[in-house]
Amino acid sequence: MSVLKLAGFLVSEGVVFATDQVAGIRYRAGAINGVNTHNIVDVVLAPGVQAPDASLERSFYTTSSCGLCGKASLEAVRTTAHWSVDDDPLSINTDALAALPVRLRAAQRVFYCTGGLHAAGLFSADGELLCVREDVGRHNAATRS
Repeated sequence: MSVLKLAGFLVSEGVVFATDQVAGIRYRAGAINGVNTHNIVDVVLAPGVQAPDASLERSFYTTSSCGLCGKASLEAVRTTAHWSVDDDPLSINTDALAALPVRLRAAQRVFYCTGGLHAAGLFSADGELLCVREDVGRHNAATRS
């Protein structure tokens, strides 16, 4: 897994919300030619960045997850957001919002063939699909360029 994908995972889990909050991400001993043979990384947070709440801890056996896998409790499903939606000026019509999943699914070419991928989509405020990415994990799909 690339460092970019790992950083995306940290953002989506609410551990950090800006790149300057991560001082480093490195594979544990056991990496061979940049490939982590133990699937363990060390994340060093920047000075002054508080360590995440223990409720964010995850235990799972694969990097492909729906986002609920490995959560210790239903309470742990709620991740900590660092942005308030109340402060966001964006407004979207409820009909346009309800149509987004259908538009995303229609653009999922690989899912259509395999039935086994997650997707992330970027939409405009009026519901136009601007970009779609598919991958085996939602974190990976969201961080693909």
